[in-house]
Amino acid sequence: MFIHYLKEIKNRLLLILIMYAATTLFLFFYKELLMFIIIKPIIKINLSQDNVYFIYTDITEIFYIYIYLIFTVTNVLSAFYITYQSTLFIIPSLYFFELKKLVDLMLFIYFSLIGFTYTFYALLFPKTLIFFFNMSNTGNCEHMLPLYFESKLTEYIYLFFNTYIISSLSAVILLSTLILTCKIKESPEFMKNQRKFSYLSFCALSTIATPPDVFSQLIAILLLASIYEAFLIIKIIRFN
Repeated sequence: MFIHYLKEIKNRLLLILIMYAATTLFLFFYKELLMFIIIKPIIKINLSQDNVYFIYTDITEIFYIYIYLIFTVTNVLSAFYITYQSTLFIIPSLYFFELKKLVDLMLFIYFSLIGFTYTFYALLFPKTLIFFFNMSNTGNCEHMLPLYFESKLTEYIYLFFNTYIISSLSAVILLSTLILTCKIKESPEFMKNQRKFSYLSFCALSTIATPPDVFSQLIAILLLASIYEAFLIIKIIRFN
């Protein structure tokens, strides 16, 4: 029986590696289209495409940007496939009600991420760019020096993915906490007692999901902690 499970794990790992390699190869052949999709939000908020250009300061920078784009998108897509394969592996050990809850949870996470990705790409990120562009717009003010913006390609790409990762993580945690808050019938003492474990999980999630810099991790931790404390207050109010 143990050998059977090892063979199944080996087969599923092989499928994951094949999927990862195939996705990487596919994105490599369409890397220009992938780049255009990422920079499209900044094109849409300008009057014409001729007004949009990016600068780079290293001859190998474009190559590394393509590599970063390909593997970042591949990792995101592979996360879904790894979750799917992991779910298939543990399904035989679950009762029917456990399986139903697991499927509902997976569908909720998948559709939430898909819906948020579309909202982020079509609305949130363009609005964020407009906000920062307006901050640098001096208009007709006579007491301001004229400011000219030249976007560096690497900084724009990093801004796009950093903003997406932090905001999507916060959105999923927000929706999950809202559902748990509505479903848990016990007193708010349960959330209070689990606070230290929740904060520890926030730190772990922020370390894994955000870029390796302290500022991004602190922002993600503060957002998640704020959401947790807000729903704890809501739970206390509802319980009382």
